[in-house]
Amino acid sequence: MKLQNKLLVTAVASLCIAIPELSAQRAPFHYGTPGDIVDFKNDPEKQARMQQLWNWNMNAFAEMGITGNPWTNVNDAPRPNYQNPARVPEGAVSVDQPITWTAFPNKVMWYFNTSQNNPYQLDKALLYPLADEGRLDKDSLAMQEWLKAQGSSEAIVRSNLNAVLKNQPVFGDMDKSAFVPVTIPSESCPVVNWAQPQSKWRKFNSNISGPRGWKDEYNEWAVTRNEKGQITKINFTAENPEYWFTLWNVDPNKVLELYRELVHPSVELKDLQLTDKDGKVVPDYAGNPYYNPLKKWNYGNNATSEGGGAVHLTSPPNTVGAEIYLGAAATILRNLGPAHYSPMNNICSAQYGGVFRNSDPNIGIQANQVVRNINATLTLKNPIALYMQKPDFSNYVTPDGTPAEEFFTVVRGRLAAEAGTNYDQILHGRFEVPASKGYTISDITIGGMPIWWGAQIAETFNQALAAEAFPGLPPGDVEFYPPVAARSNPNAWAQPLVTNAAFKAVASKPAISAATIPLLPPAVTPGTALKDMALEVISGSPGASIEYVAANGVVEKGIKVTIKSSYVPGDGNVTGKHQLYDVLVYVLDIEVGDKVTPGQYGVRVTNPGAAVQVPVPGNLTVLSQ
Repeated sequence: MKLQNKLLVTAVASLCIAIPELSAQRAPFHYGTPGDIVDFKNDPEKQARMQQLWNWNMNAFAEMGITGNPWTNVNDAPRPNYQNPARVPEGAVSVDQPITWTAFPNKVMWYFNTSQNNPYQLDKALLYPLADEGRLDKDSLAMQEWLKAQGSSEAIVRSNLNAVLKNQPVFGDMDKSAFVPVTIPSESCPVVNWAQPQSKWRKFNSNISGPRGWKDEYNEWAVTRNEKGQITKINFTAENPEYWFTLWNVDPNKVLELYRELVHPSVELKDLQLTDKDGKVVPDYAGNPYYNPLKKWNYGNNATSEGGGAVHLTSPPNTVGAEIYLGAAATILRNLGPAHYSPMNNICSAQYGGVFRNSDPNIGIQANQVVRNINATLTLKNPIALYMQKPDFSNYVTPDGTPAEEFFTVVRGRLAAEAGTNYDQILHGRFEVPASKGYTISDITIGGMPIWWGAQIAETFNQALAAEAFPGLPPGDVEFYPPVAARSNPNAWAQPLVTNAAFKAVASKPAISAATIPLLPPAVTPGTALKDMALEVISGSPGASIEYVAANGVVEKGIKVTIKSSYVPGDGNVTGKHQLYDVLVYVLDIEVGDKVTPGQYGVRVTNPGAAVQVPVPGNLTVLSQ
């Protein structure tokens, strides 16, 4: 075994991948919470419930990733080269490889800087406030101090700011519910076509909506300032929203307790509840209030005593489900020769994640190389999450010589030494100077520049996850496929199941982003009746049949679905990677019989006259009594 392990490490190292850690033996598997965090330290029963739900939720995400999208795409499914770690044989030898990327939102840099032939041409100094705020507030105290800090370049940067706001006044828009409504070319794979007619451009924030949507590198932050505009505290979060939805389902009061610790002691439970357009609390499938992660406190880019803060991620791409789906999609081999095999060409061919992010192209190409170069299957390393890494403080200088590292605190999560890994597992980090020091974060410099923006710090640390390759478990599909494309005749593709009241409440508040739609399968016990549920279906048709299917492919007759009605939401379509798809929402009553076997069930929607389709996995979880 030792000789075999040495050969595996040598093979990986020869591919110019850093020498990895080797796991010689796998214990019986369960999905760990992010960073193995325990939020119910004094309540074993609730912690066990949390672990149970988290395990099922993560299993659903893994199965969704492996299934891919056979309903509306071609060359996108299945994905047998990705392993659900819960089904990896015990004792399988594995190779662990961290994947890292810079936390600064690269899209802001890519689309708006002066290095490309774009109409915006922002000086790099202006990219920091743009990354922080999603706009350029010429009159803010922080902006004025930042301009003064440019020294001999102040006049150049000030002139650039004035020119940008004159020629593109949209950058001064003060609607803080999203990035300013600036447009970019819709043709961006593998390069941005700035020559495209502007009539065909799209909004920059069309796929990254919400008050922090553009901070899409799996790290978001909120800044606290004093009356002079100086930064007194910055909270950075890498926590996925699915964990917090699960935590809320176990105990909303625990979520309230943590909010009070992380953002402000005046948070109230009602501040965290989803309400409809009339202000009424929206119930979930169990009759309890739905969680709203964007109502007041986990909102925006600035934290004050009145609201705002960064508890967990809110940008729609910043989810653990998306992370797993991306990792699985990247394992399909693409028909790209050596001259064309690159992170951008691969992501454009496979249509996973977002182009020009620091994260997704990098994650995808490294996952693809495991299959392509060492003929192994892979999964994401447990506990699966997006982890902040400790900042590199080597270029930080404080007024009194105190190491800046002393002002950084791991609030949630753990460093590599505690985790027993070669990467940190930080979930929430805080940079704050004690008041006793007599100075603020804005009196500290990085590379000679005072810190007026959180983005300056984001430029000094990485995000990370880890892939786990199984050289002894070869890929199930080594064919090289052409690019993903839309089906000419798409089939019905079911989305997550929620209450109709929740679906309508979120649809009535589009500015708060799709992150408020719970992406978790309802977890019920046998004998449960679910009333007025909404199943959104892409390319659904009136008269369709809906049935629940067990993991072995057998239809579960004990789960009875009654279609009460259907309706077309909003404008009736949803934007996909390739086209607009028709959408239909079915309003359902679902009865889970007393004798239904506990487990996870997929949902299959079959349009009239259509062939029977692959079920969408993980739509409903049935727990033991």
